[in-house]
Amino acid sequence: MQRARLVISARREDRLKKLKASMPDANIVYQTADVTNDEEVQKVIDLAMKEYGRIDAIFNNAGIMPTAPLAFVQQSSLFKYTS
Repeated sequence: MQRARLVISARREDRLKKLKASMPDANIVYQTADVTNDEEVQKVIDLAMKEYGRIDAIFNNAGIMPTAPLAFVQQSSLFKYTS
């Protein structure tokens, strides 16, 4: 059985360290990032590609709720939720 390989991110590194430590057998790497900052999001993507060579799924639980499928949402419209 192949286990999931995870890249996790959040604004607070202390929470990321605690989460990773709570699952010592899991294959987890982390990067601090604020999802409203494109450069920080890119660092998370870069880490995933460096560590695992691909991204199979992205899950955002940052409290942003677009009203259309993500494939049709303009990136700039997401920023209205962060003001």
